[in-house]
Amino acid sequence: MKTQPERLRTRDRAELVFSLKSPSDQPLGELLAHHGRKFHIVIVSKTMDVLGHIHPEDFDDEVDGETTKAFFTFPQPGDYLVAVDFMTEEGAQNKQFMVEVKGAANPTRTEAPSSILSVRLEEEDRYVEAASFSATPEAQDYAVSVQQPDEIKAGEAASFAYRVMKGGEPLTDLRPYLEAPLHLAVVKDDLTIFLHTHGTLPDASGVGHGDAHHGHASGKADMETFGPEIAATVTFPKPGTYYLFAQAAHGEQLLISRVPVHVADK
Repeated sequence: MKTQPERLRTRDRAELVFSLKSPSDQPLGELLAHHGRKFHIVIVSKTMDVLGHIHPEDFDDEVDGETTKAFFTFPQPGDYLVAVDFMTEEGAQNKQFMVEVKGAANPTRTEAPSSILSVRLEEEDRYVEAASFSATPEAQDYAVSVQQPDEIKAGEAASFAYRVMKGGEPLTDLRPYLEAPLHLAVVKDDLTIFLHTHGTLPDASGVGHGDAHHGHASGKADMETFGPEIAATVTFPKPGTYYLFAQAAHGEQLLISRVPVHVADK
């Protein structure tokens, strides 16, 4: 990945240019569409205060298997993780990059609390702006609760149950966002570990069904509307503090929630 400009500053629109090569240094060729896009880019600040989930197609750019690009405006200074994932005939591929953004002052790093934002989706589920938990007003009518195990251990699958409410009432008309009930970005607080997985719809027994991981099956929600519960399963590779950034769609609104999770050693 290269950026233009090379030295990034807050509030300047940055161009992120990706060169796609095989292990033999050849262009990758045609990428496969998965979850509504060919190339997913997730951007997270080290403060856990900023989230971006963008795609070259959102800017009408071609993903030709050799190069592709997208644009992003970093709202605050500091370190950011830029994680990409895509699909080839060989399976799911991913890569992470670190960038530093200069600005007037670096924000203070504290443990970020649980929070939820609501932003308006554009045509074809496009949302190309940064979601800032310190600058974007919280979603006043929406609420997301997350049921999680009493203890989460590294290397063991942990189940989470999301419940979405509006005005104190359960929402039963959520819809798929980018062909999944829930997109879930899992980030370790030092930005050294990143996972992009998906939620599933619970069956009558309360157990999630359907594909929950990037790059295996379609992961589509198997009904047009659903809710209020969405299941998710995550295996955290190492102990520490992680943040779960979840994205779900309700009509034209994209609901973005942030939940801190503490993972113990085995």
